[in-house]
Amino acid sequence: MDHAFEFIIKNGGIHTEEDYPYTGTNGICEANKTTMKAVTIDGYEYVPNDELSLQKDVTSQSIYVAVDASLMSSLTLV
Repeated sequence: MDHAFEFIIKNGGIHTEEDYPYTGTNGICEANKTTMKAVTIDGYEYVPNDELSLQKDVTSQSIYVAVDASLMSSLTLV
């Protein structure tokens, strides 16, 4: 998750899929595309892993959740 947030901060935001669609082919990067950014952030922090902290923080800011699924490859789904 850190890498995604750092990318958004470093690049001043991210575009929508509509503004910068995935083509699945090699092409020219439009890194300097000047259309409006769909999302911008100026920082982030980790919330302690308890319900009270989450309840407190959700009243004053957006909360994003990430799941580390790297260990899920060993699970067998039935």
